[in-house]
Amino acid sequence: MAERYDRRFEGVWIPRNIWLSETLTLQEKAFLVEIKSLDNEHGCFASNEHFSKFFQLSKSRCSEVINKLKEKNLIALELKYIPGTKQVEKRIIRVNYGHEIFSERGIRNLEEGIREVEAGIRNTEAPPSEKAEDNNTVFNNTTNNTKDRQTDSPVINPNFEPIKQLFESKVRVATLADCNNIHEALDFYEPELIIEAILTGANSARSFKYILSILDNWRKELGVKTYADWQVKINAETKRSNGSNYGQAQSQKPSVFGDYCSD
Repeated sequence: MAERYDRRFEGVWIPRNIWLSETLTLQEKAFLVEIKSLDNEHGCFASNEHFSKFFQLSKSRCSEVINKLKEKNLIALELKYIPGTKQVEKRIIRVNYGHEIFSERGIRNLEEGIREVEAGIRNTEAPPSEKAEDNNTVFNNTTNNTKDRQTDSPVINPNFEPIKQLFESKVRVATLADCNNIHEALDFYEPELIIEAILTGANSARSFKYILSILDNWRKELGVKTYADWQVKINAETKRSNGSNYGQAQSQKPSVFGDYCSD
């Protein structure tokens, strides 16, 4: 049965100072908002199992994200033990509202940074020639829209889209959970290694979580952490892993994202 907690639900949105933060990953932002919504007067009691089911991530990955938030002083953790034992009864998570990210100062610093970026963009724009007067409105609207996208959107890994397209061409249309797992994979593994995992597991995969499990198995069982490791330990030696045929996978492999990226 799914765990249930009292939730101070503020809506399906992320405050701008958290969403635009350059010090938090996309997963950390999502976790922080989820913890914030569950942090009532007694704190947030959600377990790693709750976060695992909610975000469709492994419990170990959830633990890593929560510890990262603790390291960044955004949350505090407290363990309650069963009296007379060393067995943990429950974990209490509390949001550190004293952190700058929640303060007006943090918001002002964020806005000042955005204004500096916008000023830099304006300074690099060459003035239009007299012959281009008729196009001024279109040019300005396009520039403003571009600025809005640059300042209102988080930085996305440039390899995300080609990886997503390859997954969709081999397995299925990517869901939100698949996209989260793609981001997670890109946090830990090289794009070329992720491609090999997709091609290896394409016939069996039902989600990107399966692809992520292949990468984790390679790392834990075979010591494969980079694409160079894969070439030496798997491709060059066995041609097979996880029951998948590498010869078939290699014949389908795009060359350096060529079939999935445009210049």
